[in-house]
This record gives sequence, structure tokens and C-alpha cells, in this order.
Amino acid sequence: MKDKLEEINSIAGVMDSVLVNKNGSIVSSQKSPYLTKGILESIGREVMQLDTTIKYTGEDIKGFDLLYDYGRVIVQKGNDFYLIVLCKSSVDTSLLRLTLNVVLKDLNEKKDPKGHFGIKMFNRT
Repeated sequence: MKDKLEEINSIAGVMDSVLVNKNGSIVSSQKSPYLTKGILESIGREVMQLDTTIKYTGEDIKGFDLLYDYGRVIVQKGNDFYLIVLCKSSVDTSLLRLTLNVVLKDLNEKKDPKGHFGIKMFNRT
């Protein structure tokens, strides 16, 4: 899983990428020089709440792109997780979206020895 995040983070303009579960807890992230674990957890909770709010409208989206003066936050929804990418404004969005589609497909198809799909297998205690 870390290799998938490294692949995303290798794109010029990507500051960090993180996987969070449906509870907003961090499942996996790279060591970011920009963001602390607390900030990433806060972003994860906000993404989860935003998705829940959208569901109340009767819509179910696959992801969203939040634009800010200093950059953007791109969120893609997996089977049981969110893939969150924090970027600079200068990021090549075409390359990033292509990479995200491949990574998301790989993570959604990943199975543990018991046959569980997605990242649930990494959340077991």
C-alpha cells in the first residue's frame, strides 16, 4: 500500500497522499514534511463528513476536488476508504487523475487471505 502512495507522491506538485477509512481514521500515509498526523486526521474527518452530507441529498459521488488559493485537495472514494491527495496548484491534474484511477483500482481489488477486498484487511485489530 505504501508503494501506491509513493507512486502518487512522486508526481510533481503532490504534497502528500493519505488513505483514511470510513470513520476518518488514517490507514496509511507517507511521512509528509508539510503536514502532521493531526492535520491529516482532521482532513480525513472533514472528508468523511462532507461525503456523509452529500449522501443525505440522495447523491453518491465517486470523489471531489476542492480548490483553494494555495492548492487543492482531491478525494477519490474506494470501496471502504477515501484516498486523499493534497496538491499544489501547479500539479498536472491529468497525470494525477490517471495515476489515481490505477491506484484506486488496485486497492479496491486487493484481497487479504480471508478474501476481504479493499483496505478493510488493514483495519483489523
